[in-house]
Amino acid sequence: MKRFFAILAGLIVLGAAASAQPRAIGARLGWGYELSFQYGFGEYQFLQVDLGATVDRYLLPDGARLTGTYNFIFSEPRWTSRGEWAWFAGVGATVGVIHRPEWVYSDSEQQFVKTAEYNYFVTGVVPQFGLEYTFWFPLQLSLDIRPTIGVALGKGREMGPFYMDGITFGFIPTLSVRYRF
Repeated sequence: MKRFFAILAGLIVLGAAASAQPRAIGARLGWGYELSFQYGFGEYQFLQVDLGATVDRYLLPDGARLTGTYNFIFSEPRWTSRGEWAWFAGVGATVGVIHRPEWVYSDSEQQFVKTAEYNYFVTGVVPQFGLEYTFWFPLQLSLDIRPTIGVALGKGREMGPFYMDGITFGFIPTLSVRYRF
């Protein structure tokens, strides 16, 4: 009976600790669009998990990617009297798939013709650096960059030891909008 009450007390404490951690859910919009979730660990650390679509140069979806980063808040400037500012940086990993058809204009057919298809499995390391602002009501905005350093395996031009799209498009600033609860 003592063991039952000890386990019950442990579960209650664990549940209270988990519900006390700040969380946020929303969207991350940049070179692609992602569903974004943050889970806080303590006061200065959080895990961010993003699941979304990658896009080609015409902003059409061409794949999907799952990314997780472990971030640290290293500065909280007091720029406004209301709300909270935070500079953060972190590192994580990503996995994804990309299916990209290649279209060229054919003079003989007077239209665009699909010449090849590229299929990749992408994996890599993702450093992340950004600035976030949490309003006095439950809304959070953040601006960050997150390049991907990794490999693209499969059939296509980018197959091999380096994934150029991740570097190129990772340095495009990304805006995140999240509901914090």
